[in-house]
Amino acid sequence: MTTAAGAVADGLAHVARTPFLRAVVLITAPASAALTALTSTTTIALRQAGASSALIGTAMSALGVGAVVGALAAPPLVQRLRLRPLLIATTAALLVGAALTSALTGTLFMTVPLAAAHLLTPGINTALLSRFAATTPHHLQGRVLSVVHLASGGLGALAPVTAGWVMSGRGATSAAVVAAAVLVVRLVTALSTRSLSEAHPAAP
Repeated sequence: MTTAAGAVADGLAHVARTPFLRAVVLITAPASAALTALTSTTTIALRQAGASSALIGTAMSALGVGAVVGALAAPPLVQRLRLRPLLIATTAALLVGAALTSALTGTLFMTVPLAAAHLLTPGINTALLSRFAATTPHHLQGRVLSVVHLASGGLGALAPVTAGWVMSGRGATSAAVVAAAVLVVRLVTALSTRSLSEAHPAAP
């Protein structure tokens, strides 16, 4: 009978020896951290600018709307584009969004590029999961997903703390710039990982 520790070890070992899965970790974890940091930065910056709780709540609701619309648009998007071009395009768009968020810090408009970022996220997640399901042995899928989620969740949990620390010393604009810098890791991974070129989001 496989123990919990043994299952985690199996998942880590499979990720370590599979180039595509290593790339998935380096793609999902920075994106999770950056989006969480930008959301925290936006909330605090709007509060510091004097926005009411109702206005901040409305702005945050717009992010949820972006995610829902993105989820609806994901299936046709991933059927038309291969994984690597889709990943590069969405990551570049996220970088632009982070830059615009930093430029619009303290205004309600800073939520617009962030909502667009949430709009793009479901498509690339769907593409990655499709390829993952097509290439990972069934008995390892749960274990590997746990490793990916642990990496993303762990880095994402640190993001609000890091964003708050940067904001306290250098302001909201600097925190948004740091989030953009984290996204560079994702872009470099997308540009340099050959296994992504072999992956097609519509794989059976």
